[in-house]
Amino acid sequence: MDKNLGRRRHLFHLVNPSPWPLLTSISSLFFVSGLAFYMHNVSYGGWTVLFGLACISYCAFCWLTDIIDEATCSGFHTKVVKAGLRLGFILFIVSEIMLFFGFFWAFFHSALCPAEILGSVFPPIGIVPIQVMAFPLFNTLVLIISGVTVTWTHRAMALGRMKDAIDSLVITISLGFFL
Repeated sequence: MDKNLGRRRHLFHLVNPSPWPLLTSISSLFFVSGLAFYMHNVSYGGWTVLFGLACISYCAFCWLTDIIDEATCSGFHTKVVKAGLRLGFILFIVSEIMLFFGFFWAFFHSALCPAEILGSVFPPIGIVPIQVMAFPLFNTLVLIISGVTVTWTHRAMALGRMKDAIDSLVITISLGFFL
């Protein structure tokens, strides 16, 4: 039974006011502004990017520390809250799937029905397409192999074979350096 349930009249956790959303958005502003400055050769652009990245990292660390504290020490994450967090993460993944579906839809629509304004050809005149059998194919193969090795890691951990899990995790991390 939840030890804090006596003080509350519901199973949900109402989040306390937090500075992290505001500070993270300000840090993101510094990061994106710094990228724009850097790309336009402004002298302090690189430092602004690093400052924004450091601030985003600090905010993420502190925000996640607060969430972990709410879940463990404070005991605010009831079964209903955990189910809501799980549903939120599933919806996030579905939104990412839909985003990439939109990218592929736009690509295939442009490739199969090129616009008249572009000369009814795809790719448009003057655009040199990327050779897909070179670098993109290599990146795709590395991505697929790393997916297999991280699944191997998860399966080995589930079965309690830690040596296999460590070996496959080392392979996964080393594949990350290829990209």
